[in-house]
Amino acid sequence: AFGQAKKYLMFEHFTNTNCSICAARNPAFFSLLDNYPKDIHHLAYHPPYPYQQCIFYRHNEEENLARTDFYNIPGTPRLVWQGGQKTSPSAATAERIEELIAETSPVEVVVEETLGNSRTVTVTVNTLGERPVGNYKLLVAVAEKEVDYAAPNGEQLHHNVFRNMISNINGELLTFAETGGTVTFTFD
Repeated sequence: AFGQAKKYLMFEHFTNTNCSICAARNPAFFSLLDNYPKDIHHLAYHPPYPYQQCIFYRHNEEENLARTDFYNIPGTPRLVWQGGQKTSPSAATAERIEELIAETSPVEVVVEETLGNSRTVTVTVNTLGERPVGNYKLLVAVAEKEVDYAAPNGEQLHHNVFRNMISNINGELLTFAETGGTVTFTFD
């Protein structure tokens, strides 16, 4: 018998603080996410479109654009589910979320972080079940949980704002350990 870990749903959210459509759709999306505080990981990237003046895009233009280009995101708002499916945030439903969070994973990712101005982040990947095959990468980012900012589009509170990629922007090559083993990454 193989062990399994909780599988968190990952949303990569592409939005813009000058986009009126984002302001219209994001509140319902965040209201939905509030129902799953222990089941979903969310990260908000800010592409330069439709407006390059977006303050969060301007904070880290290169890396916001790199993630946007990776998924070939043509505009905002957009949502990428589990690193694959691209939809509008308004396409996220409770039924689909519950279906995905019911799944388990043969790997467990444990993140530990030191406190202070200078921090060390240790990411441990435990292979609990059958070792996944294929090409995998680990991306580790810094996000600001909540930013209170009166955006031009009318949004006031911004969630999980991407600030910086502490792994390689294209990810670190991840080769899973054999069942029962671990692989560890450390970032400063």
